[in-house]
Amino acid sequence: MNYEKLDEKTLLIGGKKVNFGQSVKEVLDLGDRLVIRLYVDDFEVGDMMVGRNILAYDEDGNELWRVEDHGLRRRSERKAPDAFFDIRLDEEGRLWGGTPGVELMIDLETGKILDAEPRW
Repeated sequence: MNYEKLDEKTLLIGGKKVNFGQSVKEVLDLGDRLVIRLYVDDFEVGDMMVGRNILAYDEDGNELWRVEDHGLRRRSERKAPDAFFDIRLDEEGRLWGGTPGVELMIDLETGKILDAEPRW
């Protein structure tokens, strides 16, 4: 796919500048879309979007989805969800996002959580 990193927080996708407000930490180029993981330390403490730091964009720079809130909190007193610290495709082409202790399978079409597996 045609994209370029302009600075830490901005990508040029299909000729359209997209600023994310947080640093782009990882990009998976899937041909028809980009899956992007934003850097968790750029979010404000307690920001509810920190656990939704994976997004998908089409080849024209339009957002397709943002991963849904998975509901995982490491400590019960925390209101903000755990962030994703990595993304990967498995051998079957499924998207996985890693949180502290759990890997979550994410639907590439919708951003919905499909499955969870212990990380360690």
